[in-house]
Amino acid sequence: MSNLQKFFFAICAGFLACWPSAVVAQEVPYYSRTYLLAGWELNEMKDSNDAFMGFWAIPRMQLSVGNIRRMWIEPVEGGGWDAFALEPVQASAKLNALVASGMSMDSAAVFQSREDRAQTQFADQDIDGGTQGFITKGFITGDPLAETAGSMNDPSPMIDLLADVNYPVAPGLTNLMVSGTAGANVSMNPETGALLTLLAAGPGIGDPQPCVCTTHTNTFFGDWVFTGISPGRNPGVWICTYSRSYYQGVWYTGQHANCTSCDEGSSSDPAETNYVASQIEEIIVTEEDCDVIH
Repeated sequence: MSNLQKFFFAICAGFLACWPSAVVAQEVPYYSRTYLLAGWELNEMKDSNDAFMGFWAIPRMQLSVGNIRRMWIEPVEGGGWDAFALEPVQASAKLNALVASGMSMDSAAVFQSREDRAQTQFADQDIDGGTQGFITKGFITGDPLAETAGSMNDPSPMIDLLADVNYPVAPGLTNLMVSGTAGANVSMNPETGALLTLLAAGPGIGDPQPCVCTTHTNTFFGDWVFTGISPGRNPGVWICTYSRSYYQGVWYTGQHANCTSCDEGSSSDPAETNYVASQIEEIIVTEEDCDVIH
């Protein structure tokens, strides 16, 4: 079990204990938007009131240890954006912090699903390259190369070369953030910031519909399994114990950034099935015989 899975087990186990089983068993889909931008996926994260918190950014290509391989991008007062570089091994700690800050359990499930997908698709996710910190213009704050790249008509060749030598850049997103920013007192290219604001708001009435791949999730249980019987506190009383697993199903609809279909799976046949937690139920009986539950 990954660190993310271990963490999510801990928070969901307590969560299940607080929910009536009839409520937990409902299969109401939760809709989360995943934007594919410049070779990265930007997964929207929301709080328990369905308010936008930020984007968890994961590259869609193999990057080297030393590159920026995760980003947390969040809005700030005044309409701007802050971006932070993190390592893949810091994902569980970031998830922990976001949940503590009010992130919804549905967004937490999407966060875990996307991280689990990255873990299986890319190498070296368990290696800490030490690339972390506040990002300015696509580079770690204080990096003098940000001004050099920002002065170029096309910074892509330079950024690609830096990525190839394991430099702390995020090829694709760094290109968008740094372009045309030399000498300007900005955190990122203003047009890129405006695009992030548009994506965070989602399409409005009359707005053009961008090519967006939407992540859908639902929850469901496995079958109850008898796990044992033990004597109760009083004579002639036994306790039958059963358990069942709680899963998250994930499927996708819509279009990739290049407007090709990203449809994969469905509510009844998810593209991905992720273990979330276990539910345990104990039943007191007066005869030493445990019937099949439910």
